[in-house]
Amino acid sequence: MHRIKSALILCLSLSSHAFSAESFGTFKAPAASPQDLSSIMASYQNDRDVLTTIQGTVGQVCEEKGCWMTLDDKGASVRVVFKGYSFFVPAKLKGLRVVAEGVLRRKTQSVAEQQHYLKDAGASATDVQAVKKPLNIFEFEASGVRTL
Repeated sequence: MHRIKSALILCLSLSSHAFSAESFGTFKAPAASPQDLSSIMASYQNDRDVLTTIQGTVGQVCEEKGCWMTLDDKGASVRVVFKGYSFFVPAKLKGLRVVAEGVLRRKTQSVAEQQHYLKDAGASATDVQAVKKPLNIFEFEASGVRTL
């Protein structure tokens, strides 16, 4: 009977640990309600550099070392990079809901940068070579990411 109780306690502790939130990087602001990604993109002003919190589902994670991810929410999508490469995220975040704190920016992504990200994501050589011109995108520079 003692073994059964010990095994049950171990299983419960392992399962609760598997579902606990994980944090990467640092959150600077007090816990704020996440902004809707599509709304913040629609109201974006080029000169704005405002610290904000967003949430969404992780789509892709850099397969090389976890140095970027994509975040999808209600039809909007943004590439998330990590401030000063100060932290990385594991590939196991794919499909999970996360909260990210940081700065949304509009930028022009060069052909070389697009190709680099495609290679990081495991794209075929054909897909990489198909990129021929710069692309205007939104990018979110996160100081912190936390699973929900």
